[in-house]
Amino acid sequence: FNYAQYLAEAVDSALGQRYPRIEVVVVDDGSTDDTLAVLEAYGESIRVLTQERGGPARARNRGAAVARGEFIVFLDADDVLEDAFVERCLTPLQSDSTLAFTYCQTRFFGASSGVSAWPEYDLERLKLSNFINVSALIRADVVRRLPFDPRLRLGLEDWDFYLGLAELGWAGARVNEPLLRYRRHSESRSARMATDYASELSAQASIVRKHRALYSAWGYSRLQGKLLRRQLKLKLKRAIGLDGQPRVSVLPGERGAT
Repeated sequence: FNYAQYLAEAVDSALGQRYPRIEVVVVDDGSTDDTLAVLEAYGESIRVLTQERGGPARARNRGAAVARGEFIVFLDADDVLEDAFVERCLTPLQSDSTLAFTYCQTRFFGASSGVSAWPEYDLERLKLSNFINVSALIRADVVRRLPFDPRLRLGLEDWDFYLGLAELGWAGARVNEPLLRYRRHSESRSARMATDYASELSAQASIVRKHRALYSAWGYSRLQGKLLRRQLKLKLKRAIGLDGQPRVSVLPGERGAT
């Protein structure tokens, strides 16, 4: 949505994969900038779908529904794939039919830089927090069986998706190379959510409830305890001023009370 200034770099990286059989489907989620003009320059080398703005989950589901490949990678318009992404990530999927997806390390660029150190796939760790980028290479039939939840609009739909795959008995594998370049902005959807603790806690709690059957009694209690501690920190933050000093409240008839 409205990322025309980055879109060509993303599309070029998808078309430029070393793997020879690539289909690129671009879903325009109701953009009002020059997105469609940028896409017209690619002619028949890509497929373009347009829709009214419905959020990332709905756009991903739309693309997955029409994609003709056996595997899918969801690439946000401001991110970039290294040319070996599909080639490297496909190998484990071809040799192990129990895997639903492979993910890789991430090279960050833009407002900040660095390289991720995501762990190997571990369901117990995944149940506590997400460490898998949405730009994994995923079996297409699996995505169609378990579409992204469009009700999750604050983010975390990626975590919800990977937990859902685990409930269906699927696992993933890490390719320990930085094959995805992830653009960091000074202000982004995930950054805004990180500063809105109340919304983040509410979204996390809803995902925990949705996947409660996946958690053992101990694991569910552990995660609930984590959320409770964060809620207490939020209440403490609200109880003090932005300068770290106690806020002053004056009760009727008690001038000067704190």
